[in-house]
Amino acid sequence: MKSHTTHVAIVPGGPLAKTLRDISQKLFYGSCFCQFALVFTVSYEVVSRGIFGVPTMWSFDVSSYLMLLIIFLGVAYVFQINRYVRIDFLYDFLPIKGRRVIDFIEPLLSLVWIGILTWQSGKFAFRSLREGTGSGTELELPVGYIQIFIFIGAVLLLLQVLLFIWTNISALMKSDGNSNTSGKEIS
Repeated sequence: MKSHTTHVAIVPGGPLAKTLRDISQKLFYGSCFCQFALVFTVSYEVVSRGIFGVPTMWSFDVSSYLMLLIIFLGVAYVFQINRYVRIDFLYDFLPIKGRRVIDFIEPLLSLVWIGILTWQSGKFAFRSLREGTGSGTELELPVGYIQIFIFIGAVLLLLQVLLFIWTNISALMKSDGNSNTSGKEIS
């Protein structure tokens, strides 16, 4: 029995794909830094509250914002390297051409959700920045600066999905379904 499924990964080429890869990877590194900062923030709060009995005023806000940054700075890169959560029970039984069809349909359906996320996060971010909206907590941190990173992550994910769909359409048109000439297998 296989422990995991091998997916057909079609690596898009061209300057747009390279630029998108570079930006997504750099933001992913920022996401990793935010994970370390989150561990420090939560640990500091646990020690401050648990040992000294003095909770911090800022820990909840900072932890929440760091979690959002972790998610939205890394989402496009995770999609790019094909490491997102998926259900493979049907995928395992299909030939390569069938997998490419699934790899086309799956992100196509996701575009609706990602499009709404991009539109709404941009709308909220720019409104919050324009109006100077605060967090509504004791710190009253400006939320527009965090919301803009949600918007950036959503835009990059949208572009990554569109590029992935385009690449899969090209591969479907060029392949005979029996060979994997336009991509590489990753597991």
